[in-house]
Amino acid sequence: MIIERSPSDPKDSKSAFNWHCQEVADILAELSTSITLGLSAAAVEQNLAKYGANTLAQAQPPRGVIVFLSYFWSIPVALLTLAAILSIATGSKVDALVIMGVVVINAILGYITESKSERIILSLKNLVTPSALVVRDGELIEIDSSDTVVGDILVFKPGSYIAADARVINSDRLNVDESALTGESILINKTSETLTDREIPLAERNNMVYGGTFVTGGQGLGVVVATGKETEMGQIQALVIETKIPRTPLEIQLERAGSQLVLLSSAVCILVLILGLVRGYGFVAMLQTSIALAVAAVPEGLPTVATITLALGISQMRQQGVLVRRLDAVEALGSVQTICLDKTGTLTANKMSAVEIQTLSHEIKLANKLQSESDTELLQLIKVAVLCNESKVARDDKGKLNITGSPTENALMQMAVDADFDIATLRTLYPLVEINHRANDRNYMATVHQFNTSHRFVAVKGNPSEVLALCQYKLKDDLSVLLTEIDHKAIAHANQNMTSNALRVLGIAYAEIDATSAIDLNHLTWLGLIGITNPIRQGVPELITDLHRAGIDTVMLTGDQENTAQAIAKQLNLGNETEPATNQTKVFARVTPIDKLKIVQSFQGKGKVVAMTGDGINDAPALKAAEVGIAMGKTGTDITREVADIVLADDNLETAIAAVSQGRTIYNNIKKALHFLLATNLSEIIVMVTANLLGMGLPL
Repeated sequence: MIIERSPSDPKDSKSAFNWHCQEVADILAELSTSITLGLSAAAVEQNLAKYGANTLAQAQPPRGVIVFLSYFWSIPVALLTLAAILSIATGSKVDALVIMGVVVINAILGYITESKSERIILSLKNLVTPSALVVRDGELIEIDSSDTVVGDILVFKPGSYIAADARVINSDRLNVDESALTGESILINKTSETLTDREIPLAERNNMVYGGTFVTGGQGLGVVVATGKETEMGQIQALVIETKIPRTPLEIQLERAGSQLVLLSSAVCILVLILGLVRGYGFVAMLQTSIALAVAAVPEGLPTVATITLALGISQMRQQGVLVRRLDAVEALGSVQTICLDKTGTLTANKMSAVEIQTLSHEIKLANKLQSESDTELLQLIKVAVLCNESKVARDDKGKLNITGSPTENALMQMAVDADFDIATLRTLYPLVEINHRANDRNYMATVHQFNTSHRFVAVKGNPSEVLALCQYKLKDDLSVLLTEIDHKAIAHANQNMTSNALRVLGIAYAEIDATSAIDLNHLTWLGLIGITNPIRQGVPELITDLHRAGIDTVMLTGDQENTAQAIAKQLNLGNETEPATNQTKVFARVTPIDKLKIVQSFQGKGKVVAMTGDGINDAPALKAAEVGIAMGKTGTDITREVADIVLADDNLETAIAAVSQGRTIYNNIKKALHFLLATNLSEIIVMVTANLLGMGLPL
């Protein structure tokens, strides 16, 4: 079932001001700043002191000594320590030395294994410090993003990270990728228009930009309204800090077993002592025997067996690109019953791709190589997609083709490359003369190209209904003929079908005009529709099937809208239930970071062992709360890698199912070892108790 998540309760947000509902002029006045002058040097110092630095507390890995000492804080080790003390009390110093030696070796082995994984995970960290362009004292200067203060006027350029939360002052086709923060896979077009809904979800605040997100296209200005811990990213990090790491199933079972051992050994000691005294044995001798039995009840080899088994498992997983930060995360992985999967960047590649073309005569799925040589209609459509496009295509020194630009236009250019289009030659034959970008009242883009000395070529792409409204003709047999009412209905139906499959659809049209004629976009020739999507990662559908076969429930969490989530769920065969209960829901749409955290905790409240996968800032609280947090190593953000128990070095989710299998094997082996050790120790106790009951003396 798909749940359209309502906006989070306002009480969940720590934002002090609804900046998106305030006029720009009022904000500038409130922060004592200016669009043209920015802040003065004195105002920068004053605001720095008032609001604090634009930095977040960096999560430091545990100090080596802390990791080492943590191996001494557990019920089994406490029992072994008690056994060692009792051994010394009874004069068995060699036994005490052996027992404590086992404990120390166990700690050393665990420390070495975890430290190696930690070093590899830290090596994946992005060490680049982003810069920011700001206006100060009337001049445009570049500063470290950490030096940004409230009231700064930020200048947004393509290819740059946004330094802090800001209210947009003006926008010229400003597009921002907020997927890491909101989980919304589609680029957000930013405007300066004031919003009226105070409780509008974060992903729909189109006049705000947020620290840590990425400018993909256009340009603009913004005034900084929050820095450091007051930013949306800072609030998520605070939520991460507040979230507690749950205990693993093995920890819980060992604690339960330890408590039972304490009760059993205490009862046996008292019973053997009383029976010995009744039989006439000396008090001191029987006390020593009772203490020896108590020591025998403790499985001395369990910590070492568990640590070695887990360490070997971590080593094997590391060879498969699965980096395990904590030993106990391995056995927790083997106990997982429910896995919550973040969509954007985890299930999907977070890279737009053209997947479908619909013309009036063709319906083409782009799973295979596109053949366009013999089809005039298709050939013209791809040509328009290349010309009405600002992405740049070039080859590097190694001959690798690089496409740079907005994700949507990159997808169109890749489609042309796959169809063996000679893009450089095409652009040379049709040099760009004029470009008209999308605007608030015009949701399409048009470019004008010089075709020859007497003709110009007009290429248009954009919102299908708006582009279709400009068209009078269609291309048929290399001729432009009038569009009919039947054609309009067919195009509308095709557009509806494509959007229902969560595709971002573009309408494509063109015109050839005289070089001396004025540009008129009301007599275009319709070519077709191109469907673009954020494709599912290779191997993910098979992964979902394998997880279901392993008896693990799969749940998808996404910040995307319901139709997008539903289409992805259908492709992955997650299933659609009819009951809205949490334990039956397969997909949650429009979720916020706190929603993801609550969903994970809800499953845990029902007794489930939960794993969570993710790559964005918005996934971090849920990753930490889950018994097993799994982060992407390449595309994941630093904060997700810092809180995750397991990092997939190559972002390959297929290795996760192998890791689950490995974890189950390890978990079962440890349980077998525990049962064996307890059985052998229990046999000693049974022999001693039986001997005393039968009056056979002390056989051991």
